[in-house]
Amino acid sequence: MRVRPLFTLSLAGMLLFPSIGVAQQSAAGAQPAVQPGVIVVSYNKCSMRAPAQLDSLNALAFFPVLDELINERRLLGWGVLGHAWGDEWNYVIYYTAENVAAFHSAFNEAVRRVGQRRPDVWDAFATLCTEHKDNIYSVRRLGVQPPAP
Repeated sequence: MRVRPLFTLSLAGMLLFPSIGVAQQSAAGAQPAVQPGVIVVSYNKCSMRAPAQLDSLNALAFFPVLDELINERRLLGWGVLGHAWGDEWNYVIYYTAENVAAFHSAFNEAVRRVGQRRPDVWDAFATLCTEHKDNIYSVRRLGVQPPAP
């Protein structure tokens, strides 16, 4: 059994949807107050020196745009996972959105904005990473510890 996708979903969910766990503690059969949405995970195979370079590159161009999209409420959140142990997919970016259509709209806008501001970024990314795969997960259930009183 592959543990990585389950771990990724659990981690991203706990960090980005803390209110969902609280909402799901409502009475049996009741709809949660917040719908979970989707988590999109982009796995990248990159050279061993790439993660630090990618963080620096993305901090100049991609990450600020993602923050703008959160402030505009087009994305719920995003993050970068470090490769502590595992396989060759060593640079992981995840995004959360209300639904798949919202994610696609936000991601297309991010690509457009980055392309306008820093057209060199995508080529630089491609030289550091040879492959990538994207997975879209719908969040069905999420249990998190409620905030301390």
